[in-house]
Amino acid sequence: METPIFVDDGEVIEKKGQCEGFLSMFTSIGKAFNGDYPKLRVRFLALFALWFINSGSYYGLTLNTKNLGGNFYFNFVVGALIEIPAITTIILLVTKWDLGRKTILMGTYFLCGALNLSVAFLQGVAEDPDEDPWKIIILVLAMGGKFAISGAYAVVYLFTTEQFPTVIKNSGLGFG
Repeated sequence: METPIFVDDGEVIEKKGQCEGFLSMFTSIGKAFNGDYPKLRVRFLALFALWFINSGSYYGLTLNTKNLGGNFYFNFVVGALIEIPAITTIILLVTKWDLGRKTILMGTYFLCGALNLSVAFLQGVAEDPDEDPWKIIILVLAMGGKFAISGAYAVVYLFTTEQFPTVIKNSGLGFG
């Protein structure tokens, strides 16, 4: 008895037995991206961009804590501890308030972008960004951006796996 691999817009690809070898494990993902599935290709490219933006922002903020001014160790500890309330907030948003993953993802990206642009603006406009009031404001805004992108990192894993058919969820997450 043959079972379908995945269904997209009414089309079914039939499964032909067990994997014959190493390369045959990749046939379903290859058929998904090379076959007649334009929606799946668009989703893949959009998710690839999301992961690129997410990783670049997250690691950029994490590795740039030494340039925020003030004590490097304090900035690093605050940057690490800010992830605990970020992920807790995301868990509550996803499970309790049911806002939807796409809405949460867009909100966290917008918040992170706005806060990071304000940090760049303040560092460019301030006469001396190493003065105490500017250091505190810049640190708070940068950690707010880290809060937002940490939350986005937690949601993008869920969002990515929900965009692909069951058979290629792992491959889609890995390629994203």
